[in-house]
Amino acid sequence: MSGTQQENFLSDILQCWCISMASAANKLENLQLPAVNLIDLAILPDSEEASENPLLFQNGLSTDMSVLDFLRGELSVGRRFTLQEYSGMILMVTNLKADADDAAKRYEARTLAELIRDLLQNELGISVSIGISRTHDTTNELGLALVEAVTALMDRIYLEEGSIIHVDDMFSMALIRRSAELSAFIEAANARGAEDTLAAFYHLIRTRIRPDITLVRALFQNLLVQMYQFMRDLPGAAEMAVTEPIEALCRRIESCESPDEIFALVSEYIGSAITRLHRRRFQRHEVFVERAEAFIAENAHRSITLADVTQHIGISQSYFSSIFKQYTGRSFIQYLTDTRVAMAKELLRSPDMKIAEVALHAGFSDTKYFANVFRRQTGTTPSEYRRSLLDRGRKETEWT
Repeated sequence: MSGTQQENFLSDILQCWCISMASAANKLENLQLPAVNLIDLAILPDSEEASENPLLFQNGLSTDMSVLDFLRGELSVGRRFTLQEYSGMILMVTNLKADADDAAKRYEARTLAELIRDLLQNELGISVSIGISRTHDTTNELGLALVEAVTALMDRIYLEEGSIIHVDDMFSMALIRRSAELSAFIEAANARGAEDTLAAFYHLIRTRIRPDITLVRALFQNLLVQMYQFMRDLPGAAEMAVTEPIEALCRRIESCESPDEIFALVSEYIGSAITRLHRRRFQRHEVFVERAEAFIAENAHRSITLADVTQHIGISQSYFSSIFKQYTGRSFIQYLTDTRVAMAKELLRSPDMKIAEVALHAGFSDTKYFANVFRRQTGTTPSEYRRSLLDRGRKETEWT
């Protein structure tokens, strides 16, 4: 198959709607490229001028030889592949070793990318960055491989020239994950978690991107805008968490002279926002707990459940259980039982009320269960407790 036919064939595969997958598989077979362990490399010149037409990068080449011809000649020994110029890039599809594990495949793909980069740089004086797709095992996934390789190249805006980027190692995706984690910690008012995540965010910036204070400012400003909008939209938290206009925050970042100064500023803002948010939530939680305690006190004699309480105060059962134990140190069941035992103690002061009646009026439908709970709580039976009250009363009368 000629070079031109290879290029047209690859273009058809990459635009999946132009060729049937059966036909694509046949053409891969003709090229001796089995549909297993396939990867795509997207090779993009770092020079904007050069990227207008990669086929004209002929530094050191004769006029009748293109970069594609050069790469075919240099890479043809021991490897099957197909190349194409596509939208300002050179695309390459090839196979990795079938018996390699994932780590070995990643290593092989990167080694190939480094070889291509160094050949173009050293032999032709062309600086390129290369995006690498995941490994795919069916012809149907060649279009996906293209998207992955080209997507990986989006990280070029953060990196030095000549970068090699695997789609699973993208700096931008790592930042997105850290931003999502930070949002979750802010929503939970978890200061330690937010602090650790922000430190990890900063570590990514210091270790993964080119040293450029303007870029660092832009990344932290973008993060602040995201967190500002997120905190502003938290229910009942806007007036507590957001106290400074976003424009003023961004101007303060612009005045910072070092990454460390920017990180300190953002850390201070996020930390103080979480403190205010926590204080606001504490106040709101107190209201919920007080309403729950009042409801339990008024209805402990009835057969009430956790669902009855949460429906009364208007929050979910899981949320209520969490804040209720945080504030009272007890679960709902423990608190309800304690309340009922306290009611029973008061009722036992009446010598005319039977133990079964005390149990019923304190919310216990079973007298035996009531006696067991009461003894577990007080160390004595209801009858013994009543006798101790009567004895104490007689002694007090005698002393008077």
